[in-house]
Amino acid sequence: MSKQAATTTISSSMPSKRNKLLEFLWKMRQDDGSFTMHEGGEADTRSVYCAASVAALTGLLDEDVELFDNSVGWLVRYCLTQC
Repeated sequence: MSKQAATTTISSSMPSKRNKLLEFLWKMRQDDGSFTMHEGGEADTRSVYCAASVAALTGLLDEDVELFDNSVGWLVRYCLTQC
């Protein structure tokens, strides 16, 4: 199954779950573009990767590009200081 076919299947069969997922991702997104895995959790590169992966696989990445505003900049800053 192609990525597009998988995304279409997920997108059309579970709109309410996708909306809840998008709400969760926005809730985990921090002002600086980073993400946490849970409320009160630590922001790190894995969280951004997981959020971007899930958003891409479910088609949310194409619908809400603002979700990842500043995320690339945050990743670069994080890696320059932490890696």
